[in-house]
Amino acid sequence: MDAQSAQAWTDPGGEPTLDMGAAANSDPLLDRAQLAAYLGITERHARQLMEQRRIDIVAIGKVLRVRRSTAERLIAACTSPATRPVATDSLGREKWLRPAV
Repeated sequence: MDAQSAQAWTDPGGEPTLDMGAAANSDPLLDRAQLAAYLGITERHARQLMEQRRIDIVAIGKVLRVRRSTAERLIAACTSPATRPVATDSLGREKWLRPAV
């Protein structure tokens, strides 16, 4: 532990404390509403993900939270690459795909 981080955990009397300004949280905990907004899903679906333990949770008493990094990992796990090739003309230029009617 370096000197700066040691200051964040001890007061002048040597007692262990936590200086919240020095230990800024770069991975905040999200509640159900924040998780739903972050993922673009309903609160009901977010609740189901959390209650069915389909996503890692942090339980503080009865309060359930999800780390933002966990939500990002969920997005990465659910992301699939595009498999449809881009249409090109005879000169190799991309063509605009017309919507099916």
